[in-house]
Amino acid sequence: MSSSTPTPAADVVDDGSLRFAENEPRGARLLALVLWDAGLALIYGAVLGFLASVAFGLIVSEAAPSVPVARFALQVLGGGVVVSVPIFLAGMLLRLVAGPVEAMLLARAEIRRRDARPGLLSPRRERTRLGKSKAFDGLIGFIWLMFGLFALMILVTVIVFLIDPDDDPEVVGVVLLVMIGGAVVTFLGARPFRGEGLRAWRALRARLEPGWTREHLDAVEAAERMARERTVARAATLAGGPQRATRLDSARHRRLGAVLARVNRVGAITFAVAGMLFLAGVYLRQPCRTCSQRAWNAPIESFIDVVVTAAGAIAVVAAAVEAVALVAWLVRRILRRVDLTRVARDATARVRPGELAADLGAFSTSLLLGMGLVAAAAIVAIPSVSALIELDRVGAGAEHVGVARLLLGIALGGAAAGVVGITAGHIAGVRHRNALRRRWSPGDPLPPRPPRRRGGSGGGRSGGGGAGGGRGRRPRNPYAV
Repeated sequence: MSSSTPTPAADVVDDGSLRFAENEPRGARLLALVLWDAGLALIYGAVLGFLASVAFGLIVSEAAPSVPVARFALQVLGGGVVVSVPIFLAGMLLRLVAGPVEAMLLARAEIRRRDARPGLLSPRRERTRLGKSKAFDGLIGFIWLMFGLFALMILVTVIVFLIDPDDDPEVVGVVLLVMIGGAVVTFLGARPFRGEGLRAWRALRARLEPGWTREHLDAVEAAERMARERTVARAATLAGGPQRATRLDSARHRRLGAVLARVNRVGAITFAVAGMLFLAGVYLRQPCRTCSQRAWNAPIESFIDVVVTAAGAIAVVAAAVEAVALVAWLVRRILRRVDLTRVARDATARVRPGELAADLGAFSTSLLLGMGLVAAAAIVAIPSVSALIELDRVGAGAEHVGVARLLLGIALGGAAAGVVGITAGHIAGVRHRNALRRRWSPGDPLPPRPPRRRGGSGGGRSGGGGAGGGRGRRPRNPYAV
């Protein structure tokens, strides 16, 4: 065969009976994964929307506090601070509910696959997910937190009514009834997760643990090492001699990654410092929202103007640099995926397991983009909902309401597109990582460690460990990352 025509990889791949492979998400588990990631995106979106509302509110109050349009904008931004709270709580609830459900469905999927194909074993990322002793701790803590809030509201309502008995007793009664009902529901809701739910989780783990013994893990890693050696031998036969390992992390690739990391770090620090300087300038003029503005002499006023203007401009530039770095990082990930796909098609290509460690533990780019769309949709929805509420309060015209509804519709469409991206990312990501495992049989390498600082104890290559992944020391816990 001509050396210019790569040999198909299927001619040399050794799909042994023992190997590591992830469970492809389907049905209810895929839905739980999507809700879990969407919840995290909503949390990020709510936090960023809250901070943006506060920041733009300060900018508007500093620039033109007496202009009617500015006063309306301040009302909208103030309402956005309030709207961000339920979005944050919804994200927390999705995260806390979907996480344990997904873990239980993953455990059941692993048990079913073990019965059907006993040669396949979950890799470290899934064993770490299933190795947690208590899957419902976060959800139980959230339920008890809500119970405490309901109990506190009941106490406050009773105290207020005793201090001022002239309040409407019907309103007080309705409030007490709602609070007592919420307390009872949360108290009873925590019991199943502490009892039957925890026992069911422990029963699933008891069925999984016999297949995760050190002896079985070592046997699977040895089988993958032998499969890799057979694949390399076949590739050498087809190529007419031994081939050098393909370097996926070229010097240019590593330099680009280092530059992006430095730019991201400098941009984040610059944005934080500029934001604090801006807040300091605003505080010097108005210490609180209800406080009257302070008047300083001309030199100090000029200094405050320069600080606030420069800090705002620097913060905008730093945010733009962060956005450019994020786009470059995503492009770099996409190019890495394309490069891996190209190399995987060549049967004579060899890749060290340590160079695949980061790819075997990374999430797909479409999943990250989908989460970004959901977070951006939450950020856009916060002022849109607040504007609709404020426009309805002041009785604004249909054209203004239409603009707010259009923005809200765009946010909902972006969220739907983000959910599709998250769904596709989970499916494509698992298939891509399993394809890498079938192609090169890398074993179960440790994820790459961050580079050690000078003066740190011990050296060692990042990404070592595992079968064929170098001589890095393996953790004792088979569930550990």
